[in-house]
Amino acid sequence: LSPTPTSQMNIQGQPELPEGAPDVTTAPESLEEFESEIEDNQDRAEQRTKDYLIDGVKYKRVSNVIKNTYSGETQNDAIKAGNTVDKIVRNFFTEGETPIHDDTLISKDSFDSLLRELGRIQKVIDEKNLTVLSSNIVIWDDASGVAGEVDLLILNPETGNIQIWDIKTSKTSTKSPAYQKVFKGNGIERSKKQQHQAQLSAYKRIIENQYGMEVEKIGIFPFNINYLKNGKITNLELESGIVLGFDESFTNTIIPTNKLSQNIERTTEEEVEEPDNNNQIPYNEEPSDSQISQFTGSVLENMKPQSDEESGGKGDNENIESDDSTPFFQEEKISPLSKITSNS
Repeated sequence: LSPTPTSQMNIQGQPELPEGAPDVTTAPESLEEFESEIEDNQDRAEQRTKDYLIDGVKYKRVSNVIKNTYSGETQNDAIKAGNTVDKIVRNFFTEGETPIHDDTLISKDSFDSLLRELGRIQKVIDEKNLTVLSSNIVIWDDASGVAGEVDLLILNPETGNIQIWDIKTSKTSTKSPAYQKVFKGNGIERSKKQQHQAQLSAYKRIIENQYGMEVEKIGIFPFNINYLKNGKITNLELESGIVLGFDESFTNTIIPTNKLSQNIERTTEEEVEEPDNNNQIPYNEEPSDSQISQFTGSVLENMKPQSDEESGGKGDNENIESDDSTPFFQEEKISPLSKITSNS
């Protein structure tokens, strides 16, 4: 079955949405309304191993659509370790959920370190009266038949807009030049940063197409981890958050805009980042001093670990952007919204 372009059809006044589904012909009028629609839509979505079902129709995964350069065997230990951190972070930010230590998955020291770092982030979020939605949020685009799952949606009452933050785990530090290094495979050339950028750019476009709400910022929370062959995490360090530019040209090739996203009245200057081949680290070449100097900027300097020492790892660092002129946590002017509880 191919997906029915629900939002496109309804905008043109044609067939109706499934019974009980939120109206997507117009954008929500507030963050509260957006939050409610997000929650209601989760009942329509089912995540499967290779795809998603939306109202019983198959949708392709974002990861399969954007592809990647890796062609080796599946690294089950890395996947297991990443899932462990994802679950803990999501539970931490979901009202009514409490992260529980499981010694078969993560050492007690690593678990305690993770909770300390998340507590620091939560403190800043509370001070700015932001809202974090983190309970397995599935988003989709009807016209392209593409769906994905967002780790953290942050609602910004200052601007009335949304931020998307993804949790990334790796034995390689984002502080290393390797994060910028371009690799070749599967017919594409892409650095780790460009891979993250492609993924979150797709998420941004999907949300703007689905809800007509502006996504003002996309970024990652990187965790530098070590783990055993069975996937148990033995060491963990939260590194500084990284803001990523929107790769508009690539996103247009996989998820075109629709009327909802085209009608968004931008309140922020959209940060569009096109591929800059002159600024990439070529395959199997060492970076120059000028390229390395660009890696020192950080969005969340006040959130990184107390020590600036890098903990092992070779690193897969990209062009880390300084965002001093547009603070990640905007000043709050409106009362905070309540969190979404888990729909599972």
